[in-house]
Amino acid sequence: MRNKSWVLFCFFCLINLQLIDSQAQKIQKKFVVSWTDNVFQSVSEELSKEFLHFDGAIYLREQAELPVFYEKIPVDIFFEDYEVLVSDVQYEPMSPHDCALLKDMYQDPELKVRVESVSERTRHYAQICFVPIIRTGSNQYSRVTSLTIQLEGKHPVAKSAKSHVSRSVLASGQWFRFTVGQTGIYKVTFQDLTAMGMSKPIASHQIALFGNGGKMLSETNSTPRIEDLREIPVLLFDGGDGSFDENDYFIFYGESPHTVYYDTASQRFAHTTNIYADSTVYFITQTPGVGEKKRVQTVDNSGLSANKVVNDYTHFAFYEEDIYNLGSSGKDWFGDLFDVTTQRAYSFPVPSYKSENARVSVSLAGVSNSYSQMAVAVNNIDVGNVFMSPTTSTYMATFGKGDFSFMPNGGNLTVSLTYSKPLTTSTAYLNWIEIEVPCNLTMHSAQFGFCNPSTAGSGNVTQFNISSPRPNTFVWDVTNPGQVVQHALTSGNGFASFKVPTEDIRFFYAFDGTSYLTVTSCGAVANQNLHATDRVDMVIVTHRDFLSQANRLADYRQQQNGYSVKVVTIDEVYNEFSGGSQDPMAIRDYMKMIYDKTEKVYPKYLLLVGRPSYDYRGRNEGTRIFVPNYQYYAGASGVSEFDFYANDDNFGLLDDDESATRGGYDLPIGRFPCTTVSEATNMVDKSIRYTEQRNLLSDNSTQISNLGDWRNVMAFVADDEQMDFIQDAESFYGIVDTTNSNINFDKIYLDAFQQVSNAGGQRYPEVTAAINSRMNRGCLMMTYVGHSGKDGWAAERVLENSDISRWSNYYNLPFLFSLSCTFSYYDRPSWSPAELAILNNKGGAAAVLSASRESWSLSNADYGKKLFQKIFSQTENRYPTVGELNIQSKNDKGGAITSLAMYVLLGDPSMPLAIPRYHFVTDSINHVSVTQQLDTVRALSKVTVSGRVVDDNGQTLTDYNGSVFPSVFDKKMKTSTLANDPGCEPYDFYTQKSMLFRGNATVRNGHFTFSFYVPKDIDYSFGNGKISYYARGSHRDAAGAFTNFIIGGTDTNGLNDKEGPMIELYLNDENFVDGGVVNPNPTLIAKIKDNYGINTTGNGIGHDLTAILDGKTDAQIVLNDYYETEKDSFNTGTVRYALSDLKVGKHTLKVRAWDINNNPSERELSFEVLSDQKFELSHVLNYPNPFTTHTEFFFEHNQNGGMFDIQVQIFTISGKLVRTINTSQYMEGNRCTGIPWDGLDDYGDKIGKGVYMYRVRVRNQNNEIAEKIEKLVIL
Repeated sequence: MRNKSWVLFCFFCLINLQLIDSQAQKIQKKFVVSWTDNVFQSVSEELSKEFLHFDGAIYLREQAELPVFYEKIPVDIFFEDYEVLVSDVQYEPMSPHDCALLKDMYQDPELKVRVESVSERTRHYAQICFVPIIRTGSNQYSRVTSLTIQLEGKHPVAKSAKSHVSRSVLASGQWFRFTVGQTGIYKVTFQDLTAMGMSKPIASHQIALFGNGGKMLSETNSTPRIEDLREIPVLLFDGGDGSFDENDYFIFYGESPHTVYYDTASQRFAHTTNIYADSTVYFITQTPGVGEKKRVQTVDNSGLSANKVVNDYTHFAFYEEDIYNLGSSGKDWFGDLFDVTTQRAYSFPVPSYKSENARVSVSLAGVSNSYSQMAVAVNNIDVGNVFMSPTTSTYMATFGKGDFSFMPNGGNLTVSLTYSKPLTTSTAYLNWIEIEVPCNLTMHSAQFGFCNPSTAGSGNVTQFNISSPRPNTFVWDVTNPGQVVQHALTSGNGFASFKVPTEDIRFFYAFDGTSYLTVTSCGAVANQNLHATDRVDMVIVTHRDFLSQANRLADYRQQQNGYSVKVVTIDEVYNEFSGGSQDPMAIRDYMKMIYDKTEKVYPKYLLLVGRPSYDYRGRNEGTRIFVPNYQYYAGASGVSEFDFYANDDNFGLLDDDESATRGGYDLPIGRFPCTTVSEATNMVDKSIRYTEQRNLLSDNSTQISNLGDWRNVMAFVADDEQMDFIQDAESFYGIVDTTNSNINFDKIYLDAFQQVSNAGGQRYPEVTAAINSRMNRGCLMMTYVGHSGKDGWAAERVLENSDISRWSNYYNLPFLFSLSCTFSYYDRPSWSPAELAILNNKGGAAAVLSASRESWSLSNADYGKKLFQKIFSQTENRYPTVGELNIQSKNDKGGAITSLAMYVLLGDPSMPLAIPRYHFVTDSINHVSVTQQLDTVRALSKVTVSGRVVDDNGQTLTDYNGSVFPSVFDKKMKTSTLANDPGCEPYDFYTQKSMLFRGNATVRNGHFTFSFYVPKDIDYSFGNGKISYYARGSHRDAAGAFTNFIIGGTDTNGLNDKEGPMIELYLNDENFVDGGVVNPNPTLIAKIKDNYGINTTGNGIGHDLTAILDGKTDAQIVLNDYYETEKDSFNTGTVRYALSDLKVGKHTLKVRAWDINNNPSERELSFEVLSDQKFELSHVLNYPNPFTTHTEFFFEHNQNGGMFDIQVQIFTISGKLVRTINTSQYMEGNRCTGIPWDGLDDYGDKIGKGVYMYRVRVRNQNNEIAEKIEKLVIL
């Protein structure tokens, strides 16, 4: 990620008067631009670059190195344009150093202020953008320090609901589809239709053909587009009997997905390759009443008077093969590689060429550290060279393009390209070749297209003369494929002629019926009608594989949130909005139709279910695309990794004037990047589990509840080396801390930990442990600021993909926010870290918001500030969802114009953060009202706290019953970073993580009371402590905090205790016995009791609550944060800590605990780890054995906890079955509870004395079976 140095943030002022004339919408505002020190951002691992900066500057995709002033001013109505008056501009000269940064980058001698109207759903804004710099001379510049801008809105536009087609032609009838690959005249036979599945008889007059042509949808909303499907005229050959039978066929004009057009500006033909699809889809039906049953009509213009006569046309052809994508990103693909092979030739047949100037255009991409060139020759005659600039640290390839004239000298043109390699490492790629050759209009083949642009003109009527016509020659005007007409031909003098008005350029196809193109059948199409979609709250666009899971989430959102949810498949979207062909913009067009049809009741959320890929057409083997995302084209100069934006948010630019580079995001969008049904199921489960307002676990579960005090915690992880990462994290912390005092913070700043060196480089093992510990304990939100990539966070690898896959926080899922590079490259072949986090079926994240490509730390910081300012802001009595947080924060930084387009949300956009609903009031401490002067809370003193749960109005919830989980913290403590890396300096910050007590008390009728003793190991200085509350109960959960009390000093009359705590140890559950077996990932359960409580402060040296595995004292596990008291008790509690990846074999585990007076105790247990890959039983026994009238069967297993079906069968020595016992048990751990037997057989009769065999047979949740046979004796 590109870094910045510490910015001395000056006050960025918007000052003086803002005058608004509500009638004329005149706005006058003065701005002050506060310039700061320049900032540095790395453009590679080794290189950083200096940038000009002022407070509040944004950086755009175009001219990304220039700071841009941005402001959006609310207005009452949308205006087509603004009249802008700039006055009172104050400048100051820029230093020679800063001027040198602008050399060759910015040459504008005038200040250009751009004002545009943008809309964000119902809100309208005047968006102001300008670069506050002017060029004053050769290498001399001045910068703006203040100015006044006056705006007057012109041409108001009232936004209202718009009409759209409300019924798709696909809504009824029988439909079939087929594809074509190139442009031309196609023949569809009776056999073709029956192969598709069309049933006989087929009535010729009922055949209707539909298709939108193959070109890509426009990315600009204002561009007109086809509504639903366009009917295509056909010409029937059915023998005139009205029945479409054997040997019958029809023909039609079919279009390639790749577009050829005439560019009037350059007066040349050009082409556009469809990067999404290799074929064009057509739909056909014979259902009565569907379509107009269009037929190709014949037009006879022989009576027209022609003012132009032409016997020629311009032949155009192109070559483009998309093989390579240089950065596994973006829309730019390239063809042949020039490396070992430096010369290639490309052949273009040219019929009936004229001896007039022709054109060849060549587009290339060069990868070379020095200038390189490609020689171009046509039929062995050199026509010129294409030059390519050197690549730099920011460019992977540079573009080169050449246009050359030549005189054709044969009916076959061979374009030869020869690459001159300046360096052995230099390479080049062919993008495309175009040729444009004047040709005689001759019937040179069975079918061909032609166009003569010179015929276009006002009032023109042109006569076209085709020489050497063949029998049955036809000419179709295909300018409008939905209105194809056949021109009547006049024969004479060796020509077939026709006349046509040519006000505009016309395109024609001539053919003689001897050779047609053939179609590829695709089969039947189910009825659908997305055009009927009206007002909905949420739309889910899913791949068909995941439809059942999408419907399950839709049902949940309807029940839980009252949302109306529409679930559609991506194929249905393609069918109605991109003519059946893959095109990501079809998603945008579908959402825009819904947006347009509603008046201020817009769709709220869009969820995409299915993983995307940058490789839209599957050029790389194994690529599968489920639901596409949006990719960007490279810049004009070349392919740069900093142009590699990819996102889903562009599907939410829904106003008429918006496009990928303009507008405000109108729709929160998220994605489940699944490739299998099990992954989709897991992500739906997560979204539901995270949203649930009821406790999903029993009170004695070893797992952390979905309703837990982790919802009061935010974690910040900051990279090292440059302090701006920590400073950004501290700014986020400051915003939250002043906004919501309920939040507790876990600051994991790399440079505050000891850095160690090993063979792999520098590492922070304590940071890795802290991140993983926090994730497994849970938090409302974890935010990372720093470097990242495909392998995780930071150069020191503090978080690796293997860590993410091991997270086991099944119920306590955080929202993960990573302000870093490429953490979410969700459209490349391998899984990104962000995807691993949301796909983890044992835990991970509920949602991830992070960058899919390289990001800018300056923009990241501003984006993060906006987001944290919004988290706890309620609208309509609710907090924003994760999707709303994303787009609202982006819109505040410029929306589509800003350089935040790489950030994507993986998760359900309708999911709100798990912020507790209700609040707390602290009434008294030690029976003294908090409205009075409170006594100081001192070490070794007893403290009693009383309070209540209240609603938003402060009213006690008298029907609230449940549990409150208070955490009492010592004062904030100043901590300093260690300056581990060269050039770094210590940085001071504050933490408040010394926990004096963590309890569990009853809430009854909204009220609660709890007590505890203050540990000896507090900070004896005086300052404000903190009581943090979390409650769950009969209503939704609640959170609160109280800080208005002083803690410090010691109670001289406090307790005098000399006895240490009592400790009981178990693994997985309390059925465990010392020496038992467990799986490799057991949960430690430590039951600890002391008369006065347990010390978990972490302040005293050596006084932590710890666990030591296999005697490794240098790797002790600190358990302070995992201790929680039992309900309504301050002196008895439990530690639950998940161990992971233990080696198979025997182990020991020792736990040491200290009471609040620092008296220690320790307890040790032994256990054996069995591999959990194969389901096995061990320690199978019955007790007592021998017995007379009662015994119980026991066993241990090596699997994770869950439901087990158990069968015990007792046999005589000879093998006769005498008793079968069937039961089921849910086991938290690896040992079952006793299965009783009274010594009776299956008929209730007592079994005789003697020796018997018994078999214990167990089935786990995966339907795996394990069994063992043992002996018992009856006395």
